[in-house]
Amino acid sequence: MGSQEIVPLVVVISISVFIMAVLLIIIIYNVYRQRVISQKILLDAVYNAQENERTRIAEDLHDDIGARLSALKLRIDAIREDSKDPGSVQLAEESITVLDGVVGDLRNIIRNQASKYLINNGFVYELDRFQKQLSVRNKTELSISVSPNPTGLDTPFGVNVFRIIQELVNNSIKHASCLHINISLNQIPGELTLNYNDDGIGFEISNESNKAMRLANIDARVRLYAGQYTLITSPGKGTSYTIVFKNQSIKPTD
Repeated sequence: MGSQEIVPLVVVISISVFIMAVLLIIIIYNVYRQRVISQKILLDAVYNAQENERTRIAEDLHDDIGARLSALKLRIDAIREDSKDPGSVQLAEESITVLDGVVGDLRNIIRNQASKYLINNGFVYELDRFQKQLSVRNKTELSISVSPNPTGLDTPFGVNVFRIIQELVNNSIKHASCLHINISLNQIPGELTLNYNDDGIGFEISNESNKAMRLANIDARVRLYAGQYTLITSPGKGTSYTIVFKNQSIKPTD
């Protein structure tokens, strides 16, 4: 075989190898992309199931325990009205006060669990209610600011953002021993940014138990809508999150 015949053969082989490599890369990418899509579909299904279960529990609490508490209050109130013993009247009044507090707590639990309230009443309204509820029950001062007239939040996407905020606040109150929490939601066309920081004790990110306990659910919820986040924290330095969703839509990304 002459040198003139070898050169075209080498070119053909090189082109063939290149085409095979490109095809292999495309196949690997498609397999990876399909796996990512499947994971997101599964994750969306899990969170939808969670929301449905939250709603079911909330409705059960309202229909069963709520009704029983209301009946109990009526009976105690009847005892107060009929009793001529001052001690019994005072005890009944104190019991009604305690019962009113329990009923109020139950209502808050129901509203926090059921996403239908957020979608029906609006994200901003429920976030404001959440802030007021925490200010009454905790020593931690919670400050929240939201861009005027935000859009796209009275949806499952907004429910997801609300759950992220709940998770962050609960983590701060439970683990950070903080006095102040600041939250801001800033929206510009095609982008929503959630800034969150507390003045608590912070934590070591490299600690796997801390990472699993505080970040796993937040990370999953952020990725569900193709968001990105940065976390800044260290022992004694507080905790700060910046979470960005671009081109958010009602449905999770695929």
